[in-house]
Amino acid sequence: MKALVIGLGQVGAATAWLYQKAGWEVEGYDIDPDVQKKPWPKGDDWGGLDVYVPEKLDKNYDAVAICVPTPVDETHNVEIVRDAFKAHAHRGKWVIIRSTMPVLGCQETFNGNVVYIPEIRPVGYMKTVWPLTLIGINPYDRPPHEVISPYFSVSTVPIIRDYNTIEFAKLAINVYLACSITIANSLDECAVSYGVDYSDIEKVLRADPRIGKGAFVQAGLGFGGSCLPKDLEGFAHDTDNPLFDLLLSTNESHLDNVIKRIELALGGLRGKHLCVLGLAFKPGCDCIVDSRAMALSEGLVGRGAYVFEHDPYVKGSGISNARPEELAELDFDMYILATPHKEYFEMWADLEEGRKFSAWSNQWGCV
Repeated sequence: MKALVIGLGQVGAATAWLYQKAGWEVEGYDIDPDVQKKPWPKGDDWGGLDVYVPEKLDKNYDAVAICVPTPVDETHNVEIVRDAFKAHAHRGKWVIIRSTMPVLGCQETFNGNVVYIPEIRPVGYMKTVWPLTLIGINPYDRPPHEVISPYFSVSTVPIIRDYNTIEFAKLAINVYLACSITIANSLDECAVSYGVDYSDIEKVLRADPRIGKGAFVQAGLGFGGSCLPKDLEGFAHDTDNPLFDLLLSTNESHLDNVIKRIELALGGLRGKHLCVLGLAFKPGCDCIVDSRAMALSEGLVGRGAYVFEHDPYVKGSGISNARPEELAELDFDMYILATPHKEYFEMWADLEEGRKFSAWSNQWGCV
């Protein structure tokens, strides 16, 4: 069996890995020449992922997986996915849409042998995937088992329904996660006003079986990235329910409260030298789309602080990629753990143990 993966970002790499693990021959293509030139395999992160990038694509693939970005907002703009479908659908017997689509999107955009699989992707440090697979199909044109079976290999709960149900389910998951993150952050703010350590409250919440050990109850900087904000904006645009606008506005105001807490801890921000650890919107990746960590850094600079930005994955002007342990030797008024990459864990423990520096984090159980 032979698969073509269109779009070699995080989702595309995960998709290629699934096919390779299932014994398929995998080829890849990305419109970005820099991504095309990325060295494959990616080593330990993907267990030796090997994607062949051909000079010319053929028309003999058993499956074409479209994994391009989807800037779906309140306008439901899916032109990038539509263009990728038009350009490459004819190359495969079946087309797998991995890009997030709005409700009714697949029905109105695609035709032919199409499967919609939005939910199964790398998390943490790109070594595991969600134990859940959502698969949307045309009930009158079901795909052969071998076309979708690679997505079962890491899933304990494959859910197969019609396109519309799976589209709504994917958006519902993101809305629920955004709700959980916002509630945790709001409770953390209330705990401060009552003089309560929220980390103790987090343990209580996890102990309640109605909430559970795996629930999103950690306080942090808020939700960001390319999925949760845009999905909430879509619901806010399409419905009269005030919840979605409230979640978005609360998420924004929370970051202001975080900055005020840092300012209070330091007795002011003007002229202070701060080290922001982590700029990606979540651990283990280099994506800074709508990153709360980036917004935090910008907000601190806006209050007159000097900010040293560090991230082991994010590349860019003014962003340090030095080894984290080297940062502990520098002199900052405060270290701020904004995105808890695994590379920071040992460094953070040393900072806490030595108490040589002021260190601040209200998220991920690090303090």
